[in-house]
Amino acid sequence: MKGLVLFAAVFVSIVGMGLAASGQDKTVVTIGSGSATGVYHPGALAICDLLGEAEDPLPFSCNVVETDGSVQNIDALRRNQINLALVQSDVLINAARGSDTSLPFWKARVLFSVHQELFTLVTRADSDIKTLRDLRGERINLGGFGSGQRATFLELAQAHGMTLSQFGGTSSLQGSAMHRELCEGEVAAAVFMVGHPADAVQDLATACPVRIVSMAADAERLILRRPTYELGVIPKDTYPGQSEDMTSFGLSAVLITTDALPETVAFSIAEETLRRVEDLKVKHPALGQLEVNRMIAPSFIPYHKGALRAFRELGLID
Repeated sequence: MKGLVLFAAVFVSIVGMGLAASGQDKTVVTIGSGSATGVYHPGALAICDLLGEAEDPLPFSCNVVETDGSVQNIDALRRNQINLALVQSDVLINAARGSDTSLPFWKARVLFSVHQELFTLVTRADSDIKTLRDLRGERINLGGFGSGQRATFLELAQAHGMTLSQFGGTSSLQGSAMHRELCEGEVAAAVFMVGHPADAVQDLATACPVRIVSMAADAERLILRRPTYELGVIPKDTYPGQSEDMTSFGLSAVLITTDALPETVAFSIAEETLRRVEDLKVKHPALGQLEVNRMIAPSFIPYHKGALRAFRELGLID
């Protein structure tokens, strides 16, 4: 997995949750993001850019590493290989609760929520696929094994009483290789969990005629089972050939850390970002709908005490 290689190269100097130092002895905080063609990577870069533009220079610099996504990011936080991460809120909740194969991630702390992510199922324009069950026996691209989109697809399938064995296989290709396999019919559909507009979907829609499948009929059962999800809409004309609004379901992307991050660092990141959210919104189209009240909404996972101090000093909470 590409992220593991990057972690080995970038984080060799990090011991525990200690923050790395640059050549100028300035502290470096590193954000685990996602694929360069998704929204997590440019979103993390936008946050780092904002922090780097602070009128009063912050006592640390910000670095972004490309990963396979939410699941791998949480694993990297557990292993103290990164300081912060963008993750899907459902993947974070699952990690906090633990499972048969991993202990509860009680050290996780939230800094703030970012953009809304919507489950996006893309098929060829001439396809007959209209619901999840139409994919039975078909091969699907689910993205990387450490991605949140794969985890969300599995939850959706389970909510409908389906398992991966009922599909015709899965793929994890990305970029041009994924475009080719969908456009040439090697897979019936590709799954994304992204904020819109997303380069990954735009690039695929440019490679060949495609269609976004409405999740209106399939989302209800999952939302009843997991109320952390909510309905959302991909507006018409977001992508080539999309002539109508498309209903789907989603959740928020969340910037998280652990309780080991120094309070002063967490405070600076949260305070600078929330105070200048209007500047952040123009750095990427998917961030354009950010609202401060949603960014600090009640969370199942505790907020970092540094973030809470920022909320109070900004007058956002009592």
